[in-house]
Amino acid sequence: MGLITISRGTFGGGKAVAELLAKRLGYVNLSREVVSGEAAERYEIPDEQMLHSISELPGNFGLGESEHRRNMAYFRMIILERAVKSPTVYHSHGGHLILSGISGFMRVRINAGIECRIKYAIQERNIDYKSALALITAIDQKRKQWSQEVWGVEWNEPSLYDVVLSLDKLSVEGAVEIISTASTLPEFADSPAHRQVLEDELLKARIWVELIKNSHTQRVRININVTSGQVTFTGDVSSNKMKDAIIATAAEIHGVDKVINNLCIGSSWHW
Repeated sequence: MGLITISRGTFGGGKAVAELLAKRLGYVNLSREVVSGEAAERYEIPDEQMLHSISELPGNFGLGESEHRRNMAYFRMIILERAVKSPTVYHSHGGHLILSGISGFMRVRINAGIECRIKYAIQERNIDYKSALALITAIDQKRKQWSQEVWGVEWNEPSLYDVVLSLDKLSVEGAVEIISTASTLPEFADSPAHRQVLEDELLKARIWVELIKNSHTQRVRININVTSGQVTFTGDVSSNKMKDAIIATAAEIHGVDKVINNLCIGSSWHW
């Protein structure tokens, strides 16, 4: 597919792995900081707020639930735009969650033991052992809470990843060798089928962004399926007016060839 996400803990060596991997494969090296900056500039949102969306809970730093959902949609769309344009290595601690539901890309988790991470923290931040331990513990706890409350998963759950590597005994170069070899497997290699998946997901992401930007449709909870330009909406909405607004929004997006409207009025919940 030409898309690899590297989930990296703070001071865990994941950034070094991502940078070397991108160089080895000839992929674009994309960090959450770059995505955040691009989204902030494009949509005129404070860069700090965008960056906090990837690690903070709704309610923190002035982020309401709707703003948090909006920013996550921006993140997802920009990552997919980059991946459709060029093979990409995206590194952060939550890329695999932001891109959840997409098949064919490789999700990698880079681990390192606490002593290894403390060593990196002391070197990078010029702090003592106790301060380094406290910093790492606080960051890990915050990210654990973020993944639990926003995504409903445990951040370190192995089943969320395709490849899990530890840098305690494995070198950065060794980790890159393993990942680059795995990237040639049929499950992850670039192919027309995988490329179409990315293009469909990008179109879906663009639809969601436009719906979220519109004050009349930003709170809808529906299902969107995209297959080679054909968009199918399913789920329940509050009114015909809402249904019409959703269909009209999608029809204006470049790349949408056909819209199938399976939306219903009312609620499917039964007590």
